[in-house]
Parts: sequence; C-alpha cells; structure tokens
Amino acid sequence: ALANQRISDFMDSWVRDVLNVDTANEFGLAVWSRILDVNLQVKAEQGSTKQNFGFGANNLNFNRGNFGTPAGSVISLTLEQQRLVIKLRLYQLTGRAAVFEVNAYLKELLGDDAAYAYDPLNMTFITYFFSETPSQQLRFILSNYDLLPRPAGVGVQWVVAARPSFGFSPYGLNFNRGNFGA
Repeated sequence: ALANQRISDFMDSWVRDVLNVDTANEFGLAVWSRILDVNLQVKAEQGSTKQNFGFGANNLNFNRGNFGTPAGSVISLTLEQQRLVIKLRLYQLTGRAAVFEVNAYLKELLGDDAAYAYDPLNMTFITYFFSETPSQQLRFILSNYDLLPRPAGVGVQWVVAARPSFGFSPYGLNFNRGNFGA
C-alpha cells in the first residue's frame, strides 16, 4: 500500500512538474527545451556595436558596472517566458500554419483579440497584428526567437495596431485589401 502511494505521488508530481507545460517547474521546462530543441537563455550579441551607458572613461557607474549587458553574457528567461517559448515552439512543430488555426491558437494562448495573424496570400510575409503593445516579456521573446508559426519559406513580421481599422470584411479589410486605419 505504501509503495503504491509513493508511485502514485511520483506520477502526480511528474505530470504536474514536467509533462504539463502550464504547471511545469524549471526542471520540467528544461526537459521540454531539450525535447523541442529550443534554448531558454539568450546570449548577448558578440561584437555588438551598441555602446553601454555609464559615467567616466570606461562607461562605469557607481558600483563599477554599467547599465548594458556585456557581449557574451547570458540572459535567462523568467518562468513565464520559458512557458511561452515552449508553447510557441511546440505549436510551431506540431500545429498547422493555416491562418485560421494560428488565430485560434493565438486566442487560446494570449487571450481574446490580443493578436491575430494575417496572410496577404502572396507568400511573402505573415503579419501578426497585436491590438495593444505586447508586454516587455513578450516583446523580448518576439525579438530574440523565431517562433511565430508560418508556412515554410514565408517571412514573419509583427506590428501593433493600437486603433481599430475601418473596413467591410473580417480584420477590417476593404476592396483592395487595405484599410482606412494606420
């Protein structure tokens, strides 16, 4: 009876801490990152031409550091960023890139009307429109990872459409596929 209880407890914690991405801990997300071949850390650019801000000759500040990230250092993602990266990568590998399915997934992942994908039907770019400026955590992921789903060979871009556009069909499109908004 005790052995059965221990096995049951182990399996419950394994499902909670590893298998379920929504409740996985750092170890579980690390397992998922190995399975999905995605890094959960971002390396600062080597040979970056960006200047770090600071005071004095070597841009040093009061505690001998600067406000920038030194080239070659590693930036770790927060637990929620790791979850989002894992979910996007999992969908990228297993989901279909049809726009209506991607939109359904975005609605499930980010919430109602937070973002939608638009395909201009010319095999150039899939554009992701965000109804409001994404959080800093999401912008960091969008800037450092290529995880937004799309068909092979098609580019991706994302924009913030803060105000609704006027149009006659879904997503505010008009006769020549444009809209009156910005």
